[in-house]
Amino acid sequence: MCGRFILDAVNYETRTQLGSDYGQFEILGKGETYPTQTVPLLIAHNPATLTLQDCQWGLPLKGLGRPVINARVETIAQKPLFRNCVPAVLVAQQWLEWRTEGNRKQPYAFSTPNSPLSMAALYWPEADGPGHCAIVTQSALDEISEYHHRMPLLLNASNAEQWLAAEPQGVRASGQDFEIEPYTPPSKKSQPIQQDLF
Repeated sequence: MCGRFILDAVNYETRTQLGSDYGQFEILGKGETYPTQTVPLLIAHNPATLTLQDCQWGLPLKGLGRPVINARVETIAQKPLFRNCVPAVLVAQQWLEWRTEGNRKQPYAFSTPNSPLSMAALYWPEADGPGHCAIVTQSALDEISEYHHRMPLLLNASNAEQWLAAEPQGVRASGQDFEIEPYTPPSKKSQPIQQDLF
C-alpha cells in the first residue's frame, strides 16, 4: 500500500522521467502528504498529452469509513469503481511504509537514485470540482517485501506509454534500485492509513 508520500518542489521533465516528451511541469512541494489532501496530478487526457491539475487524494465512498487511496493494478480493469477513471501520474520524492518492530510501527522512506518518483495513479474527474485520485500499487519487489507486500507502481520509459494509453494489463515496475532509510515523522499525526486495498 502507499498511505503517505513526500513531495518537494520539482521541475518535472517528462522526457527524462517517462521516456517521451509530454512537456515540462513546475510542481510545487507539499512535504509530507496525507490522504484527503490536495495534490498536483499529471492527467493523461489522451496518450500524447499530460496536463497538471490539483485534485484530492482519495475517493470518498458512501458507507466506507475512509477514502479509497490505492488501487491494485492487477484488478483495476475488472472493478466497476475504476471503469471511468483516467490514467495519471503522481510525482513524489519518497513514499512511506510502516513495519512493526517490537511494540511500535517504524516508518521507512523509499526512493530511487533517479528521483523524483513517477507513481501511476487513477483520476476520477468531476464536473463541478477538482476530482479525486488514487495511487496504483503492485506486488512489492524483493527488496521492498520485507517492509510491505505492496508498493506503488513506478513509471519510467519502459512502461509509461502503456500506462498512459489506459492499458494496465501487464504494466509493472522492475529492475529498480531503491534507497531505504528510517523516517522521522515531523508530527505525531504520522501513522499508517488504510489497511485494505481496492
